[in-house]
Amino acid sequence: MSDNTETSGMDQIFDRALEQNPHAAELLKAFRPVMTRQRQLVESLTLPALDYSAIDRDRLRAGVPILRQIPLFSPEDPLEKIALSLAEAVREGMPKLTQEMDRLSALIAGGKLRLKDSLEALPAGGDGATQPRANDLAFSPSNASFLWSLTARVLLERRGREAAQALGPFDWEKGYCPVCGEFPS
Repeated sequence: MSDNTETSGMDQIFDRALEQNPHAAELLKAFRPVMTRQRQLVESLTLPALDYSAIDRDRLRAGVPILRQIPLFSPEDPLEKIALSLAEAVREGMPKLTQEMDRLSALIAGGKLRLKDSLEALPAGGDGATQPRANDLAFSPSNASFLWSLTARVLLERRGREAAQALGPFDWEKGYCPVCGEFPS
């Protein structure tokens, strides 16, 4: 699917959501540029190839998500490029976060805040790696975690598509994500 078709589809979804949920208009307008940018990045990024042959279909069927079987983040992943692009989208949709996104973008672009280090240091289900760096570099850990989660989602969604293609037809009957193991949000 082309970027224009994908963007057009996203526009239709947002327009319909705004029409059906006028009470959530501000929230939808805030997240529209972020989600649109995520979609564009998922479709357009060139990522290093991973070896999906190590995924054990029996373990997956038993409920062990792909993320617990193989590393889905590569040292060559363009995390900084993704984060800087998403920070721009956050600025557009959430102008009150502009100053914080500018600060985070400057730290990322200047090499003082390396997303690879932050993602590798994250404990399962937490954001503890952000706090010590936040104290040293004077940024909001919650805003950094927000940007990290947006960035990780782009990579995990793309890796999930690649894994699905590598696995071929596969029934999934669990109530959570087969890629990361999280429940829908």
